[in-house]
Amino acid sequence: MVYTTAFYRSRTTASPTDKGLTEDYLQRDHPYGADREPRYARVQSSSFRTKHMNEAIKTLIHYQQYYHECFVKIKLCGKPGEIERRNDDVKTIVMQLDLDRTKTLHVMSVGCGNGTKDEPVIDNLLTNYPNITYTAVEPVADELTNFKQLVISKKDTWRNVTFDFHAATIEEFLQNEQATKFGMIFAAQSAYHFKDVERTILDLYNCLVTGGILFTRMDCGGWAKLSEKVDEYYTIPDHNSIGADTIEDIFNRIIPNVRYQTKEREFWIDVTECFDEESQLGKIELYSMGWKDIDLSMFKVAAAPYGGPIALIRDDSKSMRTTSTKPMIYIYSASGRHISDIRWNSGHVIHLGWSSNEDLLCVQDDGSVLVYDIFGVFKRTFSMGQEAKDMKVLDCRIFRSHSGTGLAILTNSFKLFVVNNIEEPRIRKMAEVPGLSCPPSSWAVISEDRQSRILLAKESELYLLDHGGQYSQEAPPMTAEVNSFIEMSVSFNNKYLALFTDSGLFWIGSADLQKVYCEFNTKSPSKPQQLVWCGTGAIVAYWENLLLMVGPDKDWVKYNMDSTVHLVPELDGLRIVGRYTHDFLQRVPNMVEDVFKIGSMAPGAMLYEASREFQKGSQKADEYIRMIKDKLQLAVEQCIVAAGAEYEPNTQRMLLRAASFGKCFLSDMRPEPFFNMCQMLRVLNAVRDYRVGIPLTYSQLEHLRLAVLIDRLILRREWCLAIRICKYLKMAESEGESRILAHWACYKVQQTNRDDEQIARAIQGKLGDTPGISYTEIAAKASECGRTELAIRQTEEQVKLMRYQKRLEEELQKPYLDLSLHDTMFQLLLHRNTKLVEQLRKEFKVPDKR
Repeated sequence: MVYTTAFYRSRTTASPTDKGLTEDYLQRDHPYGADREPRYARVQSSSFRTKHMNEAIKTLIHYQQYYHECFVKIKLCGKPGEIERRNDDVKTIVMQLDLDRTKTLHVMSVGCGNGTKDEPVIDNLLTNYPNITYTAVEPVADELTNFKQLVISKKDTWRNVTFDFHAATIEEFLQNEQATKFGMIFAAQSAYHFKDVERTILDLYNCLVTGGILFTRMDCGGWAKLSEKVDEYYTIPDHNSIGADTIEDIFNRIIPNVRYQTKEREFWIDVTECFDEESQLGKIELYSMGWKDIDLSMFKVAAAPYGGPIALIRDDSKSMRTTSTKPMIYIYSASGRHISDIRWNSGHVIHLGWSSNEDLLCVQDDGSVLVYDIFGVFKRTFSMGQEAKDMKVLDCRIFRSHSGTGLAILTNSFKLFVVNNIEEPRIRKMAEVPGLSCPPSSWAVISEDRQSRILLAKESELYLLDHGGQYSQEAPPMTAEVNSFIEMSVSFNNKYLALFTDSGLFWIGSADLQKVYCEFNTKSPSKPQQLVWCGTGAIVAYWENLLLMVGPDKDWVKYNMDSTVHLVPELDGLRIVGRYTHDFLQRVPNMVEDVFKIGSMAPGAMLYEASREFQKGSQKADEYIRMIKDKLQLAVEQCIVAAGAEYEPNTQRMLLRAASFGKCFLSDMRPEPFFNMCQMLRVLNAVRDYRVGIPLTYSQLEHLRLAVLIDRLILRREWCLAIRICKYLKMAESEGESRILAHWACYKVQQTNRDDEQIARAIQGKLGDTPGISYTEIAAKASECGRTELAIRQTEEQVKLMRYQKRLEEELQKPYLDLSLHDTMFQLLLHRNTKLVEQLRKEFKVPDKR
């Protein structure tokens, strides 16, 4: 069977009538040999050169590993459900295979890549064929390694599948495996790389058993035409610019009686953004969300910055039905993994937010603020004052202040109160706005210069308020007349401000309102559901299903959203939490742009090319190095910094490999930057794992600091990972392992489902001889939990003895644990270990009664 896929198609270049995706499959009934002489033709590709160029223009296909990565990302960019529809097509075709099910089915995948394309094929085949031998042929070794990892992860599901991996081209494989016959051959997006398309297709057909299926995927329609046109200008190594019609023509000419079917499917993706040379923005998918059936439009959402957790509570104002049941607060990690639930038994929650310590703040309409940890354990509560309790809270803002996490409320009497640090709440009443008799049209907190001020809009008037009773009316320079400022947003660093008017006008300027960067007319009078900053470089407004980003130079880009999303501003970008995915939007860092920009002559770009050529054994590596020999250190530094800005480990690895290659030619470069970057990226990749769910960037980690990251792992009870990171970074035990184990022990004594004896043994076994741990704190926590006996067992003296007894057991190979001090000394005397007895007596200050 031959299955052909038009992989993506530009809305600006292909007409709607063009075929987007075709699925063709061919079933073998007879050999093509005896009565027909096959004709072999090689599809030639043309090249484009100018008199000023020594080599042809390069394309993505020159870089096989990166080509595979982009191929995977492109598949994920289609319309919702496209992958599911493609898998359904696979199921339909696989079900037509009718061979002896009692025998082992032999299957071959040509150009299998990392195995994601093969996964639905294997899963569907297993429903009918209990035993399968799967031969995977792929010339890129790294992709085969990824396929093997996929096999390991699905070892239970695929336990009856035997895999045979070959790091070779299909021509090399067929030359060495001529006797092998297969029941199915799967070749997705592979025919472009055949050295001789006609010969290879017919050789694959000849490898089928009678009744077997050859199943291929290829481009067709508008995209195939575009590919053929591009081939007139680009020299693409070992690449055939062909479409599905080429495969059809081969079978129609050489095997006209073969059973052959074609299935077409359109696949749309908007690729216009990639043609915008001014676009500096990149969108990275962090996670496919692990939660199920979460419609964010029905919830109040609060997400902590720095890759923090997400809290949800149902928004009654968005629900048509009323219920008397108590609401639930759901807490998830950034990857959508469920952490905890809180059954709400208190008052009406008007706002959720997170503190800098990742404590959940639940603000009620009576001014009470209840604080919980991420596991839903109540910690404390405080009030925003009597007036808030009497007049009720109308609106609330949680903000980052110079001293921690701040909270500001607006009461129904239109008065504002601020707490700069929720850990030590001191309520400050802000200045009152004259004549304010209705809710302000918008307001925000600006925290800078060790004080917090409030910017409030009373229709077209702006007031800056402080807690000293002083206010000033502000008049930002604007070219258009304003009736009302209906929304405003302060940047993550409190230096920039965006105002949105009722006429749809954006005003972007400095937070002190003295400088204007641009005015941008969106022509949308409706208030955006969210208005937040993407780092410090652009403002993002979100309306239903539409995301608009505007930069300070009036550059803009819009994104269509498939479902309701929640925006989370970050230090260097913007997190987009959706129903199905969690994305990160940021301006492409300058170093990354310098290295990867098409035609870049930056030293880092040249070093990167030299490294790739060196890995291929090409002498061009030396030519590239000579071109930047005077800027080699700068090139290494650019590659190191670019690696830190990348999210994908494969890209990080390639950039660090390039930096390492460049370092070989430098004798006086300090190794610390390269070494430190390798360490930090390994730590970042560990915490970004979906099971941990902390999608930090390198810039965020620098600002947050490692000690805080360790604290956040402790809060998530990721003690093992935290200890491994501390050991890997060789952190001082007092700041690393000892501190983490002390936290673990304090958590352990709070467990009510285990008796004191079990907990005491577990703590002693884990803590062992680890220095720097205060057992007094553990005993105090046990006493606080009402476990007096356990507290007594955890005194300094007792644990000290248990450590000593454990060491004696290891040295003397005799039981000493759980003996009293005097019994231990007695047993040592019986075995004539008088020196140890004397040492023990002095250690524990036993009085001499001889």
